[in-house]
Amino acid sequence: MKGQSRPNDLVGYYLCSGYNNSLLPISSRAKAAGSLTGCDRISQMSQTLATRLDSPRPDAIHGLTSLRFFAALYVVLFHSLTPMVAAVEQNRSFVKAISLGYASVSFFFFLSGYILSVAYPGSGRNLQNKKLFYSARFARIYPLYLLTLVLDTPDWFVAHARSFGGYVSAILPTSAMFGEHLLMLQAWMPWQRGIDRPNWSLSVEVFLYLLFPFAAIRIWNLSSRAIVVLAPALWIGGQLMLLLASGHLSIDALMFLPVSHLSTFLLGIALARWQSLNEQRIQSWSHWVVVSLLVTAGATTGVLLLWPDLFPRQYLNDGLLAPVFAQVILAVSINGRWPAILLGNRYLRELGDASYALYLFHLPIFHIVERLHLPRTWYVYAIYLFSCIGISVLSFRYFEAPWRFRIVKWLTRTSSPGHA
Repeated sequence: MKGQSRPNDLVGYYLCSGYNNSLLPISSRAKAAGSLTGCDRISQMSQTLATRLDSPRPDAIHGLTSLRFFAALYVVLFHSLTPMVAAVEQNRSFVKAISLGYASVSFFFFLSGYILSVAYPGSGRNLQNKKLFYSARFARIYPLYLLTLVLDTPDWFVAHARSFGGYVSAILPTSAMFGEHLLMLQAWMPWQRGIDRPNWSLSVEVFLYLLFPFAAIRIWNLSSRAIVVLAPALWIGGQLMLLLASGHLSIDALMFLPVSHLSTFLLGIALARWQSLNEQRIQSWSHWVVVSLLVTAGATTGVLLLWPDLFPRQYLNDGLLAPVFAQVILAVSINGRWPAILLGNRYLRELGDASYALYLFHLPIFHIVERLHLPRTWYVYAIYLFSCIGISVLSFRYFEAPWRFRIVKWLTRTSSPGHA
């Protein structure tokens, strides 16, 4: 039936589209080489349940999966390097180098809009069945979110017991805090953000996911010329909204409220649409064009690292860097160019698949290490960092992927027209 997804198409497709950037179908080259990534393995599992899909998405987009790992790693360094390594506090170069770590989250929102657009309207998949889209997003983000939330709650409880007058008195506020996070409301109430603090971005993602089917359909019907007009309007409009709201809202509210990140997400959709309309011309770009994109993005980032106070944090956190993100994504997503080849390495893609776990696990692990009162040395930090990465890879393979498979399998079965 027109406009209705076939149940046997859904499992494999939805498993590998979304927060991570892995692609379907499994490339025959990867099969032959025995180089299946975690998401490829999910695809292989799902082929007993789903028809294999012919996806027009380029292999080069695997580079964006790898790029997500480096963005997540930058967040980890931003949160943990200074408090865990005493020498860093005395080295202004290190402090400046990690000072923009929080802006990686803005990159995630931009990339999320881009990838979802490539995975859905960009691949000819309709969004009329919103229940299946939302179910796929739930299966992708919530199991690990819930696990890390449970893991970090005891630390918040212990850390705040004294301020509440003891452990018994802390039970009720801890339960309230846990409930708000359980419902993913913390970004709407930034003053309540506390358990595994980076997970506020998942609260934002839920808001963006809710809007995506409506926004993507409209943006995907625009012409290239309309996109060229829309993109600057979204970028300037988003920054003007922050400027106007700055006199009425706190900095925390401006940085974390979901509506502050909407323009960044929509710009990711707009970039995907513009790229799809100009694919042949973009593919013909020379290596020098790719280099110029990366050099310009790198130079802009370098200026901001040298002068981290040049712009207020809320602007850098809420989409000011969107043009830089667009240049990097364009450079990495062009087939056959060295950034796509370099970042398409299967080991980097495996780390990219695990980036979501790295993002959510690093702070609960940090809190555990913090309570051990270990020396603040590079040696201890190296153990911490590699432990975070290792746990994240294991989590993707043995927790995220299996649970996502089970949830999507169940959801697609219950969504089947013939299901009683």
